[in-house]
Amino acid sequence: MMPFIAVPKPRDSDNMNPCLVGSWAKIPNGEDAHDMAENIFLNRDNIVPLPIDKHYLTDFREKHPDVKAALLNGIEFFDDQYFGTGESEAICMDPQQRMLMQGVIQALENAGITIEMASEARVAVYTAAWCYDYKDLLPPDQYMATGNSASVMCGSS
Repeated sequence: MMPFIAVPKPRDSDNMNPCLVGSWAKIPNGEDAHDMAENIFLNRDNIVPLPIDKHYLTDFREKHPDVKAALLNGIEFFDDQYFGTGESEAICMDPQQRMLMQGVIQALENAGITIEMASEARVAVYTAAWCYDYKDLLPPDQYMATGNSASVMCGSS
């Protein structure tokens, strides 16, 4: 999942080419694009056995002991208060959406752009995400529609 922030030149310019001013990436076995490049350079395998400390995987791990995965770290640190969501809504929110919201803030920070500056400028956020199966792991809830929809994910960034 990688949002990019693009800020075009002012409208009165004849040349309206956008420029990339900030980016963010979340990768397995690392935290950012630098770690990804290092992992590739060092030929590190990011596909690992399912971790023992992830208790929600216990049943799956017992049925499929040889399964490996490329896992992202840190999603449990989502600050629902910072983003104005309640704890109940955050729990129902697809982890991709939580990471995307955090990633957009990080991309802006990497570009030296504050939230206030972004809200007053013509800024575009380009995102990509994959799979929407998180909702299958949860019981029905009032926040399922807004927390597990691709269109909402793009709109929340």
